[in-house]
Amino acid sequence: MPGQIVHFEIPADDPAKGREFDVNAGAARVRELGGEADEPGPVPGMGWFVTCRDTQGNDFGLWQHDTSAPTPAA
Repeated sequence: MPGQIVHFEIPADDPAKGREFDVNAGAARVRELGGEADEPGPVPGMGWFVTCRDTQGNDFGLWQHDTSAPTPAA
């Protein structure tokens, strides 16, 4: 299959509950299940992003919307 998937969205029936998802907890769960997860990093004014890899070597990312995400220290 040509190309590479770089983004997809999962709709939520209950957006308020979906906003409660914590990217740190998701990264911890990936590690708990034997995968790898980098440390979450801020995307200033937008949210938090973490890159992960499952036990089969597939890369994926987790995102948490948070408009208060800070600019990283230089």
